[in-house]
Amino acid sequence: MKLPYNQINKQYDQYEAAYRYLEDWYGHHVPYMLPDLVAHLVRCLDGGVTENQFKRDAKTMYNI
Repeated sequence: MKLPYNQINKQYDQYEAAYRYLEDWYGHHVPYMLPDLVAHLVRCLDGGVTENQFKRDAKTMYNI
């Protein structure tokens, strides 16, 4: 079962949850190859960025 975007910041380890979210949605190679994206995802959650906006950012910044 995929971890919902809005549940990542409710997890004990947000970075691990963000890592798992990226694996589920984009493939297991993405968090390994783009570790900055994990941190960006956590920052987006802290800043109240929507999932759609995060996905647009990821596509623009990392072409995924």
